[in-house]
Amino acid sequence: MKHTITFLAALALVVMSCDNKAKQAEAAEKARQDSIKAQQDSIKAQLAYEDSIAIFAWGDAKFGTTMEEVLQTKSFSGGSRYDRSYDYWNHSDPPVIYMESLKEKAIADAIGLRISNPPFSVSAYFGGKNDKELIRIKISAFCKWQYFDNLVFDIDKLVKEFTKKYGTPDFIQDKYIEMSLHDLYEIKEIPIAEWDVGSGYGPNGIKYISLVAKKHSDDLYGYKVSIINSDFPKEEIEKSAEEIKEEEEINQKEKDAVEYSF
Repeated sequence: MKHTITFLAALALVVMSCDNKAKQAEAAEKARQDSIKAQQDSIKAQLAYEDSIAIFAWGDAKFGTTMEEVLQTKSFSGGSRYDRSYDYWNHSDPPVIYMESLKEKAIADAIGLRISNPPFSVSAYFGGKNDKELIRIKISAFCKWQYFDNLVFDIDKLVKEFTKKYGTPDFIQDKYIEMSLHDLYEIKEIPIAEWDVGSGYGPNGIKYISLVAKKHSDDLYGYKVSIINSDFPKEEIEKSAEEIKEEEEINQKEKDAVEYSF
C-alpha cells in the first residue's frame, strides 16, 4: 500500500511537471507569435507612413503640382521662377523655381552646414507634358578645394538629417566621412547615400533620394541631392513621329542582336 501511494505521488509530480512544461512552452510560443505580430505591425505602420509622405517633394511642395501651386507653398513662396519663356536663346533647360535665399540660409544654419548660402541652394524642377508637373528637387553646394573638409562635414550633416527623417539609408558609402580630394580625382562623382521612401503599392509612388559628392573642376568640389518620385511625371511628353520611328529601329537592332547571337 505504501509503495502504491509513493508511486501515485511520483506520478502526480511527473504529470504536474509535464503540465507546467506544456504551459511554459505554450506561453513561450504565444510570446514569440506576439513578437512577430508586433514587428509586422511596426513594419506596416512604417510603410503606411512612408506611403503618406512619398508625395511630398520638399516641405509642403508636392510632386505633380504646377509652378503656380509650388510658389504658394510655405517652402517656395517668394522664390524665383524661371522657364523657357524667360530666355529667348535657351529653350532646352527645364523650368525651375529657386528657393528664396533667406530660406536657404535658414535651412543651412538650422542643420549646421559650414557651406551656407551662397552657394547652398534648393530648387524645384518641372517636366512632363507642357512642363507643368513638379518632378524633381535638387539641393546642392560647392566650394574651393581648400575647403574640402567643410564639404565632407556638410555631407555627413545631410546624411544624418535625412536619416532622422527617413530612417537608415538603403545604400550608404562605406567610410564616406574619410573621403578625400584624391577619391574624386578621376571618377568625378561618388554616390554617398540613397533612400527609397514608400512601399510602391501606395497611391503616391516611391520617393527616391540620392546624395552624391561631385568634382566640378580641379579646384571646385560639391555635393548634390536629387529627390524624385516613381509616379511623376504623370503626363509624359508626346513623342514625335521621328522619335517613335527612331525608338522602334533601336529596339529592332537590339532584338536582332540577341536573336542572331552565338
